[in-house]
Amino acid sequence: MNTHRPELTYLPGLNAIRAFAALIVLIFHFDLFFAKHFGITAMTIFPTNYQASTAVTLFFVLSGFLITYLMLLEKAKSNTIRIKFFYIRRITRIWPLYFLIIFFTILLNYVAGNNLIRDEPGILFLYCSFLGNVIEPFGITVHNAHSIIFPMMVLWSLGVEEQFYLVWPILNKTFNKTVTVLFTFIIAWQILKILFKYTGHIDYATFLSYTRIDCMAIGALGAYVFKNRAGNTKRIFRFLTSKAIGVCCIMAFFAIFYFKLHVASLFDQQLVSVVFTVFILNTAGYSRFFRGLENKICNFLGQISYGIYMYHVLIIIAVTTFVKHVQLPNSYVSYFVFLFAIMLSTILISYLSYRFLERPFLKIKSNFAVVKTTN
Repeated sequence: MNTHRPELTYLPGLNAIRAFAALIVLIFHFDLFFAKHFGITAMTIFPTNYQASTAVTLFFVLSGFLITYLMLLEKAKSNTIRIKFFYIRRITRIWPLYFLIIFFTILLNYVAGNNLIRDEPGILFLYCSFLGNVIEPFGITVHNAHSIIFPMMVLWSLGVEEQFYLVWPILNKTFNKTVTVLFTFIIAWQILKILFKYTGHIDYATFLSYTRIDCMAIGALGAYVFKNRAGNTKRIFRFLTSKAIGVCCIMAFFAIFYFKLHVASLFDQQLVSVVFTVFILNTAGYSRFFRGLENKICNFLGQISYGIYMYHVLIIIAVTTFVKHVQLPNSYVSYFVFLFAIMLSTILISYLSYRFLERPFLKIKSNFAVVKTTN
């Protein structure tokens, strides 16, 4: 256990970004699993998964940025990275809620008359092993058509993060040239995607595009720029957080979620990640046009955003399953009433989860922190 008092660091505005991304994903899944199921077609905010997928990319970039920034601070302070402590911090933050969602999914299936453990052992094994990101790219299907696995579907992105966390602290500790390692990894990842696609291995190319660990690495590059903003990246940081870049960045950020950015399917999310990284730099740097992101409401929602992301599908599917025979009017009123009801329910449950489940584990996590953060 860490016997030294950890330094406290806080980066403003990041909670707002988390909250924004989580609510985008919630709205898309409401459209997909609730509104569509009940034939509420009068209103659909996100008819495709583009916005939700892009919001997940935002999560990846933000995770790569924050985790790397904290590691760089730890390395600067103690001249090393305590790998064991790092893994303990990740386990105490991610695992309790992760496996609780799996348990609730099994329970939901049991109540609905399914036996997920018996019917879908392969699916359960992949999720329990943090390998949910292989299911869609390799076409792994559910054998029992009545099984309800949707509440677990959000876990694939946590698997991606855990895979990144497994190797990145080791590389960061071993090699001093952080930028070289990150650029090498990002470029190698793109080359592999191209090779797999044009040699006919579409499933592997899809897996690499779907997994998006390289987007986390792009966020990690942003963390290096931010950490050294008073040193060797001073000019880069000043340029990226200048007034002109800030204005362009805000417009690009929201345009990305409104208009589908498409240059090349293999690299669209990587280009998006660059914009997100610049946006995060401006937010964390408390640039003039980004200061409004630091407020009580955004901080509250960002603080419980992990729960919002993890619980929302479970809540939507549970409601849909148990009221599936109810006839709902196809109207704007019906859409927004149920959207806000599910949104508020998710926020309430996420708050209770944070206070009574996550917070005790966060206290354990803080005991192994060299650099403590409230982000």
